[in-house]
Amino acid sequence: GLTRLVSRVQDVQQLPDDGHRPVIFVHGWGCHPAHFAGFRQYFGLMGRPRTYAIDLTDLESLDEMAARLQRFIGEVVARNELGDDAQVDLVGFSMGGVVARLALQDDATRTRVANLATLASPHSGTYLARYAATPVTLDLRPGSPAMKRLEEAQQTEAAPDGPRIVALWSGADTVVVPAEGAQLSGAENLELAGFTHFGFLMHPRAWETVLRLLDDEDA
Repeated sequence: GLTRLVSRVQDVQQLPDDGHRPVIFVHGWGCHPAHFAGFRQYFGLMGRPRTYAIDLTDLESLDEMAARLQRFIGEVVARNELGDDAQVDLVGFSMGGVVARLALQDDATRTRVANLATLASPHSGTYLARYAATPVTLDLRPGSPAMKRLEEAQQTEAAPDGPRIVALWSGADTVVVPAEGAQLSGAENLELAGFTHFGFLMHPRAWETVLRLLDDEDA
């Protein structure tokens, strides 16, 4: 409810250099950029105010969302006048983690991303998506063409020259079904025991965990 008080306007503006990589948050299905208000406020208080949240609410397919994220990353780099070798960090919640992985299938985008942290993302799909028949939920069903494409890409994702991927998951998640589907083969999998699906957005321990992961500059 509090996110209704936060503006959803997300034009890419140049932000002061905070000494770290810019962070881009990618929201989930049925969510919007303001759902990261707690995350972004916490990051700002902890010295990482250069954060962005992309808006995917008007798009109807995962591939369209991935293409917009690719362009958004380029805009963040250009607006902040970053160098040719500069990178950003991505944080994807639920569907947002899947969108981020699809975006990373583009070689130019992969070179721009240092870390991807996924929060309760249905990397193997979720059986809950069978209760809806939108283009996005069809893609989020286990065994869908999108899920198969990501499964085939896992070897590339695990390459040493690619982004570091950390998948946060919880056995108490009742949106990703089965909950273990939020784990990703070849990634670092970290369980936040007892977290509900939306707890990954709201619980300060999630904010702290993700910040600690991204601040591990040598990882």
